[in-house]
Amino acid sequence: MIFATPFLPIDGLTFFMLVLIAVLAPLIFIYSLSYVKRNLFRYYFVLFLTLGSIIGTVLTRDFLSFYIFLEMMTVGIYFLIIDNTKKESFPAGFKYILMMFAGGLFILVAILMLYNLTGTFDMFIIASVAGALPSSSIALIALLFVIGCLFEIGAVPFHVWLPDAHPVAPSPVSALLSGIAIKMGAYGVIRFFFTMNGVSFNSWLILIGIISMLFGVILALRQTNVKRLLAYSSISQMGYVLLGIGIGSGLGLTGAMFHMLNHATFKMLLFLCMGAVIYATNKRELENLGGLGKRMPMTAATFCVAALAISGIPPFNGFASKALISEAVSSQLWIKLLLILTAAGTLAAFIKLFLHVFAGKIPQGLKNTKEVPFLMRFSMFILAGLCLVIGLFPQQVLSELIYPATNIFIDYQFYTSKLLFDTLLIVLLGSLIYVLGIKSKWLKIKKSQNKIPFYLSLDKLYCSIAALIETLCNMLKKIMRRSLNVYVLWIFLTLASLFFVLNFLKP
Repeated sequence: MIFATPFLPIDGLTFFMLVLIAVLAPLIFIYSLSYVKRNLFRYYFVLFLTLGSIIGTVLTRDFLSFYIFLEMMTVGIYFLIIDNTKKESFPAGFKYILMMFAGGLFILVAILMLYNLTGTFDMFIIASVAGALPSSSIALIALLFVIGCLFEIGAVPFHVWLPDAHPVAPSPVSALLSGIAIKMGAYGVIRFFFTMNGVSFNSWLILIGIISMLFGVILALRQTNVKRLLAYSSISQMGYVLLGIGIGSGLGLTGAMFHMLNHATFKMLLFLCMGAVIYATNKRELENLGGLGKRMPMTAATFCVAALAISGIPPFNGFASKALISEAVSSQLWIKLLLILTAAGTLAAFIKLFLHVFAGKIPQGLKNTKEVPFLMRFSMFILAGLCLVIGLFPQQVLSELIYPATNIFIDYQFYTSKLLFDTLLIVLLGSLIYVLGIKSKWLKIKKSQNKIPFYLSLDKLYCSIAALIETLCNMLKKIMRRSLNVYVLWIFLTLASLFFVLNFLKP
């Protein structure tokens, strides 16, 4: 489990995360060299600060430093989201940072409670005494810590920042956010799971994972903005990771970590491909796109690879990790059926995206569209290659990268007739969902038609709660007209009086 280095001991989980960051972060930088044209010093300064914070988050060996680096990453990503300084960027950035600070507060409270029990923040020391800690206290700490991480992941019901942040952020920032940053929440859950020697929060984590999978894919199917569609699909895909962690078995945990790696590669590729489309056309809505396959053949080809990978179609990497998670729930038929349904919905969403971006008739205003610069295509090509190589050699990835992190060896036959039959079922069902959705006009193409029902919009629920709090605060302001200093003074005098009575006027 421990990798000796000249600097510090790195366990298998940290090594896994460092490999993921080391492979993917340079591709974001290379892509940015052609994509980003303004505020270069500020952009790259904040980008490197954010990447440094992410590395610090996975390298640290104590929970307090984990929290500090996580908050530093949050601040960095906030400035990357608002980098283009457009009017709509600031509300999305504010929502992001508000939700992340709320999640960070849950994590901080959990860490302080853990410190109160153990007298240390050190993960290794806490792991050595975890078995002797009171189970009721650990259950509460685990609940608070995992809820905080769910904000970072963007899991339902804490996902509302994700669909707003992606459309306004530069595409390489979206790739960083969905490919690497939200994995820090999943890393936190797994790290806590390992540190507390398998603390049980399985049943409700499975439920959140399933809800995120279904909720994300349903809303992805409804989107007309290409980046909002990808944002909702990230919520759905991270549901797989939460499901795998919640299952708690060796197969489930291995599948969850494998899907973290796979999601990072194919989702980064999807955002970079759509970033290339936006770069070349300056269009984001499906109704304004179409026929770009002939004008942007490499972008179309790499997008196809990523779309097949995220849908779980062999021989690409998403197939392998989804197969492990499916096998982990093979005894629970209803969960397996939900996995097939989610994969079919994902395929339908990306059939819709491909056909309305790269196929069909090209709009008059896009007939002079050209392929994007080489550096952007280079990053896309490397990621497409990774999706294929990992999918062709999944057992080697499990043995060399994930086994050292979990210490659980999985020898699994990926290409069997049973799994291929499941794949065929997903393809047929996904195609049926797309055809019926288009004919019934439930799958929307035009922006004006894309209205999410109130009962599916948690964003509206949060806004309603915020409006209620604002109303109550205004009512309180009318009642309490004195200055804050006066009330603080009264509170202090009351506490001092109580202290005096309780300690000096005892009978």
